[in-house]
Amino acid sequence: MNYKKFYLKFSILLIIFNLLLGGLLAVFQLTKSDTNSDESQAVSANKEVLGVSTNIPQFSQNYIMSNSTFSSTRAFPNAQKIQDYLSKIQSPLATYSENNQSAAYWIWAASQGINSSNSGVSPKINPGVILAYLEKEQSLLSIRGYDVQADSENRIKAAMGYGCPDTSKCDPEYNGFANQVKWASYQLQYNYDRSTKSNFSHVVGKTISTLDGYNVFLSNEATAANYRYTPHVYWGNYNLWKIITANGWGVDSATWSQSDIDKVNVSKIDTNEGFDTEKLKPEDYATLVNKSFNIGDSGGEIILLQRFLRQQGYFTYSEITGTFGNITKNALENYKKDKNIAPAKVNACTDLYNKTWTVGQTSDEVKALQECLRSDKVFDYPVSTGYFGPVTKASLEKIRNKNGQPAPAPIQPPQVATDSCDTLKSISWQAGERSERVKALQQCLRIAGTFTYPENTGYFGPLTQEALNKSKGTVSFQDKVSANLSCDQIKTQTFEYGEKGDRVKALQQCMKDAGFFTWPYITGYFGSVTQESYSKWKGRNIPQIDCAELKKGEWQYGEQSERVKQLQGCMRSAGKFKFTSDTGYFGDVTKKSLIDWRGYF
Repeated sequence: MNYKKFYLKFSILLIIFNLLLGGLLAVFQLTKSDTNSDESQAVSANKEVLGVSTNIPQFSQNYIMSNSTFSSTRAFPNAQKIQDYLSKIQSPLATYSENNQSAAYWIWAASQGINSSNSGVSPKINPGVILAYLEKEQSLLSIRGYDVQADSENRIKAAMGYGCPDTSKCDPEYNGFANQVKWASYQLQYNYDRSTKSNFSHVVGKTISTLDGYNVFLSNEATAANYRYTPHVYWGNYNLWKIITANGWGVDSATWSQSDIDKVNVSKIDTNEGFDTEKLKPEDYATLVNKSFNIGDSGGEIILLQRFLRQQGYFTYSEITGTFGNITKNALENYKKDKNIAPAKVNACTDLYNKTWTVGQTSDEVKALQECLRSDKVFDYPVSTGYFGPVTKASLEKIRNKNGQPAPAPIQPPQVATDSCDTLKSISWQAGERSERVKALQQCLRIAGTFTYPENTGYFGPLTQEALNKSKGTVSFQDKVSANLSCDQIKTQTFEYGEKGDRVKALQQCMKDAGFFTWPYITGYFGSVTQESYSKWKGRNIPQIDCAELKKGEWQYGEQSERVKQLQGCMRSAGKFKFTSDTGYFGDVTKKSLIDWRGYF
């Protein structure tokens, strides 16, 4: 009887155990099934890699967000919900209006393609993604007391950071809140749509190198789209992910503390910059804050300055660049203004204005001169190059006249009779010719009022040709051809290197729409970037660009092209580029080599 009771109890326990085991297996299978979703895979992988036992979301640099989150309208199904949120958090955007429409309207309209559809690209983007960018780029959600109408810090004007590199001014073509969210939405959707095309720069399933030194695997379309817009892990896409995750703006409505997210994730960063566990103290950086920096300066002191200004809440750029650009300059000036730190009294600018300069001179002193001219609002070139050329010379003459200093002696016209000018105008000139007689022609055209370049260069290029045409009362071919031609017609046209105008703008727009012209904005200038894009568009071999032209060309961080490869080859021949291969990618190594090659950036 005792045995029977024992076996009965044992059988019951065995049945219970089997039921529990079956239940656990079922839960395991369900969990396994759930992890097939993009979101769950990312979280699971992060926990495994980071080895952190916590329910706080884990950041994966290879997976910024799911495709569902990228396009979700769960958190913000309409413009009113966006307005309600902005009002709730007391964002300055809550009271902002443009063309009689609220900021909430423009965010909704841009994210849903109402005013941002272009060239077959119709955005369908999560408004929360746009809000996160507005916070990440300009702190427009969290900043308090900011006058959105005066916009003294250009936060509204450059709300999404679109067309605003740190090394130059923002492109005025994209100024304005509505314009910024419209073009940013278009760009993000364009990146998303193209990320599965094999010839695109950011292709799903490929690994890219970010500007802050990480190798990132682009695991889905949303991740690729955001990395093409912001090519940094920290503090670019990490901040984007953190803002969206903390606020529950994705497909998951759970919310978290941003500080808790940072505690778990930020300490894992392994970069040259490192991570500060303690706040940097203002008194430790008094010397750095009061030091005079010039645009283009770089190095360890700039890194420390940017880190300090970030912790004080003034430097909001997506990465610590180590380069003193306009964004860093504005952050420093705003910090000084708020802390009532008076600018240092110096007479350096006056000394530089009195100095004798020579066209072609290159030095740090020229860069300092350009910064002085910029502060006096007579030098508006986007970069302080350190090169004393015609633009700097003209700016210097303006400030000298303004200050009542003796102006340089005016350029004397060539000692030729009037009929000599007529003769010069009648000559069949060769594009690219350099000679004294070209100088004589330019002076004749200056007297006629058609050549207005700051100096007579002696180079017969597009500007001189245009001035000559005007002096003859004729219209150049470029002026005759309007931008109304179809792209197929424009594709058959012949363009000259250095050509400027609406015809080139029309060409660039056609190539941008076709995915061949990737420069951030339409310049109307036919340079090496346009030339390379044009060759690709027409299916031709990429032309070889002269090393001298590449040396003085304009370059953009993150550019990937054949012309970058050609630049690297030229610098390698000059002994300035020592990387193992010509990658075609313009990153830190290429920038440093270029500075070493020509003495400035």
